[in-house]
Amino acid sequence: QPCYIWFSVNATIQPRPGMSWEQIEKTAAEKLNQFFTPFQGGGPNSQGWPLGRNLYLSEIYNVLESVGGVDYIEDVNIRRLSLSHDTLSEDQSIIGLQLGVSSTVGIDSRLGTKHSTISNRLITDGSGNLVGIKLKTYELLRVVLQPGDLEEIGSFTERNV
Repeated sequence: QPCYIWFSVNATIQPRPGMSWEQIEKTAAEKLNQFFTPFQGGGPNSQGWPLGRNLYLSEIYNVLESVGGVDYIEDVNIRRLSLSHDTLSEDQSIIGLQLGVSSTVGIDSRLGTKHSTISNRLITDGSGNLVGIKLKTYELLRVVLQPGDLEEIGSFTERNV
């Protein structure tokens, strides 16, 4: 039996004008759950998500960009990562590695939270930004979207007024 790694995604999305945000959220959740299923139809080749296959944020971007009504994706992050669904909402599951010019202490860093043993699973680039999650050969992924994980940027006219 596989061991599941539970994670939540945070994404900032610009919908196309006139599109229903509720429908975009619903479709995005369905597509993400379908993509990470180990059964036929899931995974990068629609043959099921393979045991032990690493996850890269670029794949989440691709899934979200395929949602009807999405104009573009501004940002995607892994918000939480846990070995148990029960602890996904606890502080120790919060991850944050974006320690750059635009980062916010406490949101984009691990300062103030308990260090998790799962942090050795994180794949980062040279700047410390998260790019993926490492899995062991017997592990699979489960995505959990919570209210507010997908954020609407707002209409183009609102941002330029």
